[in-house]
Amino acid sequence: MTDTCSRRGIPRSFWLAALLVLPAAVGAACGGSPAAPSPFAPSNEAGAGGEGGAAPAPTTTVPDPMLGGPCVDSDQCDDAIDCTDDTCDTELGRCRFSPVHTRCGDDAYCNGGEICVVGVGCAAGEPVSCSDGSSCTIDVCVEATRSCESRPRDADGDGDPIHNCGGGDCRDDDPNVHSGAGEVCQNGRDDDCDGTIDEPDCVEPANDTCASPLEVDGSGSFRLSLAAARLDFPLGCVMQDPLRRDVVVALTVPEEGTELDVAVRGSGVTPSLGLAGSCTDLGSELVCAAGVTTAPNGSGVARTVLRGLEPGTYPLFLNAPGDTELDLRVAYRAPTPEPENETCETALELVPDENQVAELATAEGELETTCGGTDSRELVYYFELESPSDVEVAAVALDGYGLPWLSLRGEGCGDPSDELACRRGSPSSLYARSLEPGRYYVAVGSSGPSDIDVRLTLREPSPGTDAEGCEDPPALSAGETRELDLQTSIDAVNPECLAGAPDGTFGLTLEEPSDVLLVARLSDGDIGGLSLTGADCSLDTRLACNLSDQSPLRAVSNAVPPGEYRAIVESALGAPLTLTAFVRSAATPVLVGFSDTCDDAVTIPESGGRFVGNTANAKADYEGSCDFGTGVPGGAPEQMLKLTLSEEKRVVLDMAGSGYSTLLLVREASSCPGPEILRACAPGYVENRSYLDRVLPAGEYWVQVDGYNRGYGNWVLDVFVTDP
Repeated sequence: MTDTCSRRGIPRSFWLAALLVLPAAVGAACGGSPAAPSPFAPSNEAGAGGEGGAAPAPTTTVPDPMLGGPCVDSDQCDDAIDCTDDTCDTELGRCRFSPVHTRCGDDAYCNGGEICVVGVGCAAGEPVSCSDGSSCTIDVCVEATRSCESRPRDADGDGDPIHNCGGGDCRDDDPNVHSGAGEVCQNGRDDDCDGTIDEPDCVEPANDTCASPLEVDGSGSFRLSLAAARLDFPLGCVMQDPLRRDVVVALTVPEEGTELDVAVRGSGVTPSLGLAGSCTDLGSELVCAAGVTTAPNGSGVARTVLRGLEPGTYPLFLNAPGDTELDLRVAYRAPTPEPENETCETALELVPDENQVAELATAEGELETTCGGTDSRELVYYFELESPSDVEVAAVALDGYGLPWLSLRGEGCGDPSDELACRRGSPSSLYARSLEPGRYYVAVGSSGPSDIDVRLTLREPSPGTDAEGCEDPPALSAGETRELDLQTSIDAVNPECLAGAPDGTFGLTLEEPSDVLLVARLSDGDIGGLSLTGADCSLDTRLACNLSDQSPLRAVSNAVPPGEYRAIVESALGAPLTLTAFVRSAATPVLVGFSDTCDDAVTIPESGGRFVGNTANAKADYEGSCDFGTGVPGGAPEQMLKLTLSEEKRVVLDMAGSGYSTLLLVREASSCPGPEILRACAPGYVENRSYLDRVLPAGEYWVQVDGYNRGYGNWVLDVFVTDP
């Protein structure tokens, strides 16, 4: 017997999941068992025309797993499974438990899409398979990009595969030998794998050993090449890596001078630097500064201040991976003491209306702050208030060596519970309203060896804004957009979504079970937080939270019961933003089975709805204008839906929660697939999936759920329709 499902190339795991959701529809689509009969229908009825009823035919039809016991309303239905919508099917008089797969998502891509199993709960999905069948590649699923990568097999990690896999590496056990390496003179080895040893254009390493250092005895900028160099002095603060190499600088403090400070900065690709007492004694390391990455291409900086160096010559080592070049900046200056304000006990006074510079090159991290990180370092200041005051602390990084942060702390200072507010970013401004008299502390930190300009300003106490605080906030109506400038706002509520950020709170009243979508549009460079909570603004009643630097920022919660709620928007920079709430009657998710073309498109009600599907088994029929230029006809596989509007409406389509890089299009339904609507093609290739917000006149439209750059997988589509 022909297996029609197998013939279509549909994985068994897909049908297993589908059988748990829509057994009747799946059976019919594959030529299997007919739809399950009504549980109230008699099992033995007389035949038509007075004929005797035939004996019932053997059947393997199983009861619908989505149906439960008798009911007259939805309050009687509860299967104690968090991922199902529990409603009363009034036509059958039975409870219906509908799985909502998106409630099981763990936000991880590589472990596959989680599913909701009726009667069981959330279950793991099938992990993403990335195998390309080639022994010359290592196939991995990359969580950061939510995609598969096939990397050339490269045992020594030098970036050059071996010959029989199309590369040029003639020694895959030595990262310094490959087709892109420079030929090193007089080492008796074919470093560049061209078949010739020590050819005329070979490279003599410069400043590779203590016998040939770069001599520096004054301030200046220098460029050093690591080509053909070896790693002779491994630094203690840097993870050992066979690709790393080092060069040596002879740093001289003149004999006729006094003690000096020498500020040293190395920049390039993941640089590190260290000072030693002896060039040959690995145990004589005096200072080590590991580099921090400051750019997406891996460029970074290592920075330190060598304080109070006595006259003499010191070996300074710079290292980095590969045949790269490093820039070295050296500044000789009069000696200054090591910053003493690294703890609350040794804090320095922060004088109002005076700029002070926190030099963090040699600082260490001791204080816990919700705005810092594991790699942070900080200095601590204090100020005294004699009367109630508004307080503003502004911070600006004087370089690009790290992301700064500020932490305002109470009189105890050292404990995490002493933190009153914090900010992260540059420039940033921390604002606290009506602080009582007393002593306060400010920790100034950064993720890198930065110099931070800090300024304290005190003002007369001021009242908060209407949207400040949880009690009696201004109302936010469905479809309404509110503008906010949070520059002088405080961190008034704490839903534990975006730590320490100034916020605005609005009241949202729901008259019936509803789906709610909150949308915030952020200023450039800002990080936003978006939460939906109960009327107390707490984590315990929080229904949704999302934070990102991608705009528009969205947070969605489905099947929210009637009642009073709070929509909370936060800005890391206190920058202007907008907030909109979209609300619809709670909708049961619709599973989109095939819908591969316009002919079998699933209908979107004019009131909107929630739809889930999987394009893995669809065909690539229709392209999109905003897709990546793959040159493949049809691009990625897609599924089609149809929306008919009887009058002009504002239509919001949101694919947040989808498991791959999505593409979303709206087309006129005058033909199939019809022309794209202007500015109605939205790629979703970063963490925020495709999003469209358009005012559409009355008419018929195709909604094309597609993939960016040939992407495919599980998708979610929320459709909200409101008046313009």
